[in-house]
Amino acid sequence: MAESCLKVLDSNSLKGRVLKFQKTGEGLKDIMSDLSSEIYRYPRSKPGCREDDCGDFYLFFFPRISRMLTRFRDQGKPFECYLNSVLHWQYNSFLHSKNQSEKEWRLASYPGLWPQLQSVELPVREESLYKYNKIAESLGLESSGKISRRADKKRFLILLLKHSKKIGCSEIKLGAALTGEAEHKLWLAVQELNRRIAYKDERLRILRERRNHAFYKARLLEEEMGRVVDSGEWLLLHNRLQRLNKSVRLAQDKISRIPLYPSNRDIAEVWGIPKGSVDTLLFTLKARLIPAGRRKEKEYA
Repeated sequence: MAESCLKVLDSNSLKGRVLKFQKTGEGLKDIMSDLSSEIYRYPRSKPGCREDDCGDFYLFFFPRISRMLTRFRDQGKPFECYLNSVLHWQYNSFLHSKNQSEKEWRLASYPGLWPQLQSVELPVREESLYKYNKIAESLGLESSGKISRRADKKRFLILLLKHSKKIGCSEIKLGAALTGEAEHKLWLAVQELNRRIAYKDERLRILRERRNHAFYKARLLEEEMGRVVDSGEWLLLHNRLQRLNKSVRLAQDKISRIPLYPSNRDIAEVWGIPKGSVDTLLFTLKARLIPAGRRKEKEYA
């Protein structure tokens, strides 16, 4: 009779129900209902606990409850001892994950982590049209509003094609009106040039991600080095930091050497003129615009 009473008491305890669940797979809902309140209240016993930590820790621990139950082994101690041990280690993991997340949000404010996104279809800006209008005026305009000299029209068209990534419909309409060139022909040329340099944008994206990843790791490592006391461990972290900084410099150097404009050869092939003509037209246009810019600087001086 005494043995049957002990069996009844043991089956009603949490340990007995866990062992029964391991054998039969039954009673999981009731066990989790009893454990939920203990898990939710656990952070309150720790110093520095904030109001949201209880709920966050419960959500962090909840997917691990079934695994914890299946891994329990009866060694003569109450299940509560095993539960407290698991809660202790899981709470430490929760704090580590929480601190890591807070570091990521804090370090994400560094400008170096954010890539400078560039799009082929940029929004039309009034300053862009104003700039091209001023360039056309410096080349000379007829009474009809078109650029007067034929060579200057070619120079202006080549300038637009050189900036194919930064011009939109308004700039193309302006270029067609100033030069008398067909608008659809200019638009097709811009699209073809953008297609040819699309691989440069992809290469730029990969390098920026590589640079930002190394930069982020280096900043985390610097914070970790500030807490290290052992000189040997600090030296290992310092060597890792040097390698990460070198990766940032190499990636940035490669980024700086990626041309963001179509080459003169691509412009020549798309527009159907010799490459030497493109070189000459851009060179002479630069030579004419630079003195104009210097005169403007003298006026403001």
